[in-house]
Parts: sequence; structure tokens; C-alpha cells
Amino acid sequence: MFPLLTKYLLIYKKVSIPNIGSFSIEQQPAELNFIDRLLMPPHYKIVFNNNNAVDEELVNFIGNSEATDSTTARQKLEHFGNALKNKLLREPFEWNGIGKLEYADGIVFHPKKVSIHLQPVPANRVIRENQQHTVLVGEQEYQSGDMEQTRIKKKDAKKKLSMPVLVGSVLLVLALAFIGYHFYKQRHVNEGTGFKTVINPNRPSSTYK
Repeated sequence: MFPLLTKYLLIYKKVSIPNIGSFSIEQQPAELNFIDRLLMPPHYKIVFNNNNAVDEELVNFIGNSEATDSTTARQKLEHFGNALKNKLLREPFEWNGIGKLEYADGIVFHPKKVSIHLQPVPANRVIRENQQHTVLVGEQEYQSGDMEQTRIKKKDAKKKLSMPVLVGSVLLVLALAFIGYHFYKQRHVNEGTGFKTVINPNRPSSTYK
């Protein structure tokens, strides 16, 4: 029965054994090994859970493979599950190519790593100069190099603009200082010459009654 169950598991990536549990093959992504600087390839891992419901598709697969009816195939599958559980109560069992089963307050599974024949590759840091990538600004796409050139141009334009502003500010301060000095000097000239202007208000003429 094990060769048939293994074949079903490899084809459909799952198999359920009554009184034992279900097994599924799940793909694991590539992993980065920082210590050894290696990119480990993706691999498949066999995951176990205690859902041991009878899989009708598996029953049909067994019936078709052994040329028997579904009732007989189901009975054979259930009998196999019971026998395997009784065996695990006495000693662990090694499922070739799949993993190790044992009983310790319940079914415990130690999976084997399913190889896909890929080798690790070095994971070295690569710095590429002058590489372009797309930058989305609002709904408009730009190239990273164009954005950098635009930033440099804006910076240069800001420098060019700040010089006239600085010169204009200096000239304005000098002009205000000159005007203030002019009025200050004119006031002292008037006081030094004794120039005064006296305005006599017109007095009303005397009237006699």
C-alpha cells in the first residue's frame, strides 16, 4: 500500500490515511544564508496534520489501480491505517523518501526535505553604477537618471537666483542708509545756520461797539 500512497502523494501533492493523518507537499521559497552568503534554492516540504478524513479521490485512485470497487478500496485503506497506527504504538516507522512517523501522545511526523536538484548560488552584493529605473511621480513616469539631472538643475538654478536676490538686498540696505544719512545731514545744516521759520497767526482786528 505504501508505494501506491507515495505515488498518489507525489502526483496530487496530498494524501490522507485514516487513523493517521494527512500529508501535503508545499513549496518553500528560496532562502538567503547571510552567514555563508549563499542563496539557498527553493525546496518542497512535506507538512503533516491530524486531519484523517477518508479522501474519496484516493479511494477511487486505489480502486482504479488495483481494479477493484470503491467499497473494497475504502476497506483496504482503513485497514491499512489501523495497522499502521498499531505499529506506531510499538515502534517508529520510516516512510522511505517521505519521513519518519512515531507515536508520542499522538502521531508525530519528522519530514524529509524533498530535493529539486538545485544548487545554492553565491549571494554577493553587486553595485551597478548609472543604472536606470522607473520612478512614478503622481501619474507620470520618469527615469531615475532624469530625476537626478532635474534635481541638479534645480539646485543650480536656485544658486543662480539667490545671487541677484542677495545683491538686490545689499543695494536696498545701502539706499536706505544713504537716504537716512541725507536727512540727518540736512537737519544739522538747518540748525547750524539758525534758519528758522516763524509763522505768526493772523490776529482778528479790533472792533468797537
